[in-house]
Amino acid sequence: MNRLFTILIPNFNGAEFIIRCIESVRNQTYTNVEVVVVDGKSIDGSHQLVDDIARLDKRVRRVDKPLDIGLSDAVNIGIASAKGDYVLWLGNDDYLVDDCVLDDVNTFLDSYQSETGIEPVICYGSYKIHWTASNVTENRLKRDLDYHLMWFTDSIMCGNVFFRPAFCKQHNILLKTHLQYCMDYDLWLQMIDKITDRREVACIPKRFIHVFSMREGNITGGNIYKSTYEAKNVALGHTRNPLKWIGIYLFIGTQLSFQKVRALYLNAYTFFSTR
Repeated sequence: MNRLFTILIPNFNGAEFIIRCIESVRNQTYTNVEVVVVDGKSIDGSHQLVDDIARLDKRVRRVDKPLDIGLSDAVNIGIASAKGDYVLWLGNDDYLVDDCVLDDVNTFLDSYQSETGIEPVICYGSYKIHWTASNVTENRLKRDLDYHLMWFTDSIMCGNVFFRPAFCKQHNILLKTHLQYCMDYDLWLQMIDKITDRREVACIPKRFIHVFSMREGNITGGNIYKSTYEAKNVALGHTRNPLKWIGIYLFIGTQLSFQKVRALYLNAYTFFSTR
């Protein structure tokens, strides 16, 4: 099937990264794709860079936000304007891991539909994290089992998840603008709440989708503890199962404790090493 993929890129002052992100999509061997950049009134010229690319490639278009009220609003605008069968949401400093990602995803979806008779609502793969401060890249391999862990940890993230915008529109699913860090996690749980067949969530085995840049300046990079704490509250808000509550506190609570101890150690180390 010749599916149309929408690559959604929220942007605010991303001039340093936005070209790399867009070019990783334009270079795909699979060409039935649109790039939708939702700009939040950038003042660094990044919106002009997008327009320059759009003049060269009609698959690229910029959507301006009437008011800049945050990332969640930008993604909601992008989903509403998406024409694709599937949306992939990338940060403006992220990029697709190689030129064959969309070809491989489309082939997987064809095979999955042929085997199950189901076109997944959510389809996710693996991803890489690039820690920019240390220039280290980690592989985060995702498995089908991760579906069962969704309520216990934010196990999949925006840039490695393809989802059907028509499903969001049908069920009036929107990103919640009061969330600061885990709006993507909450989006997946909202969708899973409405899914009637477990097979509507599919994992592409051993396929890396994107590289996530973990920078001090981005939302997650400088706020890992706050992000994990918010993830715990998001997970608790999506279940009434006492066994899942226990799992959430065990899994995410352990992560929070580790991060607190690590922060205390680093602060103490810094203090004593300077005396």
